Amino acid sequence: MKTIVIALGGNALIKPKQKGTIEDQMENLDKAMEHIVRLARKYNIILTHGNGPQVGNLLLQEEAAKSVPKMPLYVCVAETQGQIGYMIQEVLYNRLHALGIRKPVVTLITQVLVDPKDPAFRKPTKPIGPFYKSEKNLPKNWELAKTPFGYRRLVASPEPKKIIEENEIKKTYKEAIVIACGGGGVPVVERHGLKGIDAVIDKDLAA
Repeated sequence: MKTIVIALGGNALIKPKQKGTIEDQMENLDKAMEHIVRLARKYNIILTHGNGPQVGNLLLQEEAAKSVPKMPLYVCVAETQGQIGYMIQEVLYNRLHALGIRKPVVTLITQVLVDPKDPAFRKPTKPIGPFYKSEKNLPKNWELAKTPFGYRRLVASPEPKKIIEENEIKKTYKEAIVIACGGGGVPVVERHGLKGIDAVIDKDLAA
């Protein structure tokens, strides 16, 4: 059986002008999975997805919650891998079982190696989160880009070098639909072992 890799864009989860409620995202995913589930009888499937709106919203929550410790960007990427992976798992499981397809769906929290000397760390270009009408109340340490729709936060987007859990994906994808490298993967560097680093990897490059 042939294998296909599918990368879900941001519009698969949050449509323009939507607030991104769980109801919005589940409904949007249900429509997307309607097409993907038809491929499950013919192909092994590995899914990946973007996380720009979700990780941006999570960072806003981090800034707003003054009474709890803030988590770094790479941890927020891991959190959204689990969040979005769960949503895809539930919707895809229901779609598959409605057709009598008893194939498991699993999410693999995936680390992706990057080069700490990648030029992307000197010049952030990856937009995340919502558009803001003004830059006045935004954190001073954010890199911002002005667009016709407002201001948007920019973060580093280094090139992926290696998927750390590559072998685990290869062991699993023939038995289950695997959701991996969500949001491009959790960016890590080699520093006496692996260490997370603040960035967002392009999901299409990871795919």
